[in-house]
Amino acid sequence: MAFFFTLLCSYYLLRPLRDAYGAADPERLRWLFLGTFALTMLVQPAFGALVSRFGRPRIVPASYRALSIITIGLGFLLGRLDGASGVFVRDVFFCWLSVFSIVGVSIFWGLLADLYGRERALRLFGFVAVGGTLGAIFGSSISSFANELLPKVGLGPRHLPFLSAACLEICVWIQRSLQRASHSLTSSPAQSEASAPPVSPTASDPIGGTVMAGFRRVARSPYLTLMCLYVAIYVIGSTLAYDVGARLAKVAFEGDPDGRREFFGKIDLATNVVTLLLQLFASGWVLRKLGVGIGLCAVPLVGVVGFGALAIEPTLLVLAVFSVARRGAEYGISKPARDALFTVVSREDKYKAKLVVDTVIYRGGDAAALWLQFGLITWGVAASAIAWGLVGLAAAGAVVALALGRGFKTRARNQVQNARES
Repeated sequence: MAFFFTLLCSYYLLRPLRDAYGAADPERLRWLFLGTFALTMLVQPAFGALVSRFGRPRIVPASYRALSIITIGLGFLLGRLDGASGVFVRDVFFCWLSVFSIVGVSIFWGLLADLYGRERALRLFGFVAVGGTLGAIFGSSISSFANELLPKVGLGPRHLPFLSAACLEICVWIQRSLQRASHSLTSSPAQSEASAPPVSPTASDPIGGTVMAGFRRVARSPYLTLMCLYVAIYVIGSTLAYDVGARLAKVAFEGDPDGRREFFGKIDLATNVVTLLLQLFASGWVLRKLGVGIGLCAVPLVGVVGFGALAIEPTLLVLAVFSVARRGAEYGISKPARDALFTVVSREDKYKAKLVVDTVIYRGGDAAALWLQFGLITWGVAASAIAWGLVGLAAAGAVVALALGRGFKTRARNQVQNARES
């Protein structure tokens, strides 16, 4: 929980800055997300090479320190350059933070899927996620009120990237403590077959495989392919909703960048409060009693209602309520369910295939969604028609979610049976 608290605090210190910049010129978003996807395609093989050569104790610190160093470099450049150079730095910052958010969180949950077994994941992942939600609330609160809070300690909004990098370094030290304590997850005599991890190699052993193995493993596995489809459906809806929000905010806060930053910071704050309530009182119960498939359905079902409301009444208020509800359902229920899916796959899939799903598919979906919307609007398709199309897409997401739930149950049964036979 402490690890995830610090990680999401690091990200949410900077997220309102990114969102405010994106809302300043929504017409450029499709290019920014295309740049994000290109950057993702560079990061993925670099991480694949790291995973192939090193074990857990070196993968996580190296990854987070690389994120930290780049964040510090961009922090020095932001606000110090004018004209085209300044625009370029802000573009890079937008793309980098979008990659940062997915890579950092994917590595965290890949590590936990490696340490925790299936039963523990269903019971504890929602609870662990509470730490991340508290960190997100803390980080977004500081960013939202940076003009009032930071000067009291001799800092200002320009120091947010350096605070974010400091949080990443704290993550590295917490991860070391987690690694030292992880033996208790496998050495307990009370550990059941159902809760045991599918494999238990030495943490320091290289995971092996090739740099691009994640892509091949996804292509060969119907289970992983369904994950990709589920994530793609979710991302298309999220990205188009984000684009609508950016356009509405541009009109509402014309010439007021601080107002935009505070608006998006408050949406983040409200989202994280809803997420916290769901994680505390709903997540564990839904995953254990109703199943992973039902947990995955939370976001598509909210999407059916929310996109329908946007089709009827496309206002900033409706968008804000829908955004809070949808992201709350994602982080509070569906995301822990999605990460639990990786407790029944191989160790290589937990790191390599997971990063493909969480980064390449996620950011590729971002870029594809915005260019698809641009094409539809260019061809004269009404915004309300696009929203109704997203209602149908969200309904399809619920069907994929139930199929993934069935696949998870089948793999879990096979895992227990194999443990008994061995």
